[in-house]
Amino acid sequence: QRSHRQLRIALTDFVEQLCMPPLLARLQLLAPNLRIDVVHLAPNLPAEALDRGDLDLVLGRFDEVPARFTRHPWRRETLQIALRQQHPHLAPGQALDLDAFLGLRHIWVHGGQTRGMVDQWLAEQGLTRQIAYTTPNYLQAAHLAAATDMCVVLPRQLAQQFAHLLPLAVHELPFALEPFELELVHLSHRQHDPALAWLVEQILTLPPA
Repeated sequence: QRSHRQLRIALTDFVEQLCMPPLLARLQLLAPNLRIDVVHLAPNLPAEALDRGDLDLVLGRFDEVPARFTRHPWRRETLQIALRQQHPHLAPGQALDLDAFLGLRHIWVHGGQTRGMVDQWLAEQGLTRQIAYTTPNYLQAAHLAAATDMCVVLPRQLAQQFAHLLPLAVHELPFALEPFELELVHLSHRQHDPALAWLVEQILTLPPA
């Protein structure tokens, strides 16, 4: 590919961390003149921006996608909870049960969602957690959890990465949640755009982290 095209993708910082290092390494070899512009993914599918051509592609978790868009399943993820090492509310070796989980102050990373999977499950049980801080940024949330007594629920791959970089302890959630799907979404008629179709293929064929 010798394309000098510029393609704009909306995603969260979590998906950017997961996708872009291997993708950019591949593009450097196969399409060094292809420019990728990333914008932050808002809590809802940016359908109007895709319709206008302001965005070419989005990558994230979406509950509902209008029929005029094509969806490509990409990755399945699960969640873990991270909190600072030697947390005062959790003794060394203590299992994180539901009561302990509810007793913590939480950072919620909305991650392109208006309501998270954790809060949906809790609401179905008639429970709530104390959300003390909300941010769209996973990186900032992990640093805050490492520096305070707040905790944060993170995608598993991200939690494991941060546990090697920051003084964080990672625990399984004290309840079972189904894995969630990350998808690529674009307007269906854009599948005839050679540059976009090629980029989608490159992302779909990236090896798992």
